[in-house]
Order: sequence, then C-alpha cells, then structure tokens
Amino acid sequence: MENWWEMPTPILIISFIISIIITWSIGLSVPILIRYVFLRKPINKTPAIVIVVILYFIQLFMWIGLGSTSKSHVVLFLIAYVSYYILNKGYKNGASKKKENQIGLDEKI
Repeated sequence: MENWWEMPTPILIISFIISIIITWSIGLSVPILIRYVFLRKPINKTPAIVIVVILYFIQLFMWIGLGSTSKSHVVLFLIAYVSYYILNKGYKNGASKKKENQIGLDEKI
C-alpha cells in the first residue's frame, strides 16, 4: 500500500488518532513541564513568546527530519498557540496586582 487512501478505513482512523496523540503530546510536553514543574508559575508575555518560537522551530525541524509529508505544518501553529496559553495563563502584571490589592483594602474599610 503506497498511498494512504488505499488503506482500510479502520486502520486509517486508528493511525490518524495515534498521530494526533503523538503530535500533541510531544508538542505540549515541554511547555507543560516548564510551566507546572520547573517554574510553577505563569510567565510574562515576552519570555513566553520567545520560548514558543524556539519550540516551534525545534518541532518543525524534528518533524521534517522524521520525514513528515505535510507542506504547511498547520498543527504546529496550533500547538504554538496552545503552548503560549499554557505558559502565560494566569500571569498578572504589576498594575493589575496593585489594583487587586486596592480592591482588597477598600473591602476591608
């Protein structure tokens, strides 16, 4: 079987599901480890973007090196977006922290 469309339907569906699981688990494992294991807190916008761009190119070269036949690698953009959300989720800059403290003081008075 040289072409994927010549594969039986159940094998095609199973291989599609397995490829989704492998791609997303490899793609999101590093941001999840950085966010929840190593840093244990959300990070600022700029470092999150730098990390996501570096990881995107690493993953792109890895999948091309493994012989991926995709021309656009759109799923890597989706993984990069989700990675940014994981790294930056819950981050509050200094201005919003001050505002929260002021709201807390107003409620106490």
